[in-house]
Amino acid sequence: MATSTPQTLDADLANLHAQLAHLRHRRANLSTALLAHPNTSTLLNTNRPRGVQKPAHRSAASLISKQQKHTTHSLHRALAGCTAYKVQDPDPHAVDSGRVLGVQIEVFIEGAFLPPYHILLNRPYATYPQTLKIHKHTLPPCIPLAQLARKHLPQPNKNDGSEPVQDLQKLVRAVRWEAQSWHLRVAAVERLREEAGLGEDEEVGIMQGLDVDANPSEMLNGYVAPAKAGPRRKGRIVTVDSDRAVTVVSIEWMGGLGVKMRVKKDGEVEKGVARWRSGERDERTERAVLGRIEGVVERLGGRR
Repeated sequence: MATSTPQTLDADLANLHAQLAHLRHRRANLSTALLAHPNTSTLLNTNRPRGVQKPAHRSAASLISKQQKHTTHSLHRALAGCTAYKVQDPDPHAVDSGRVLGVQIEVFIEGAFLPPYHILLNRPYATYPQTLKIHKHTLPPCIPLAQLARKHLPQPNKNDGSEPVQDLQKLVRAVRWEAQSWHLRVAAVERLREEAGLGEDEEVGIMQGLDVDANPSEMLNGYVAPAKAGPRRKGRIVTVDSDRAVTVVSIEWMGGLGVKMRVKKDGEVEKGVARWRSGERDERTERAVLGRIEGVVERLGGRR
């Protein structure tokens, strides 16, 4: 009888662990599908014995109730995306007796919910009891909240005695669209870095790949001094960078070519400027970058 070697035992154990993980995952999926099915609750109530309810039925009913609440919550987060709630400001000197209206904005990216954003509003005008004003918020600076608030939540004008017409729903929808599109652009730039082979262990920066003898003031103005004469080869990508709002994305190649792209909020590249270190433009690259921001590296042939 042949004896098992340690390598064989390790392989068998690894195989068993993989099978157990697969079975647990399958069991969880089947349990969720069974509990979420609309007929499960009906069948349970139909077959429930009269009189005292058995522990098994109570446990099943509790699981079905929890699953229904979870399903409703998930559908609301995925489809609605915005939730209003009331907050009481503990400050005794707060305006409007501390009554605050909160709005929670959900952002769903790549199969997961990000930490929600919040907008807090109050009613600071005694003469205009229905007029709302933004009190605090947790949105990033690149979201034009002030501009959207001026459009959808206008404040009273000292020269006009009438109460301004506000539309909170339009404001919330516009803010959510801005936040969602910004996160989509951020995720797209991260994928560009991955496609270019720029891992976390590699230094990524706008100064990488530039001529070390260039004048720093010239580089800040977007100009790089001509490099030494050499073959015109792009080489591999050494930098994929963007501004905070992800409306300008730049790519630098080791061979000395750099391209800057203007990205619209919907993720479409509307314009690109590509220049070599000598200042000469590369029109072929400029035409290639037009289109969706996703896949720019592949269109430029920048994969490793």
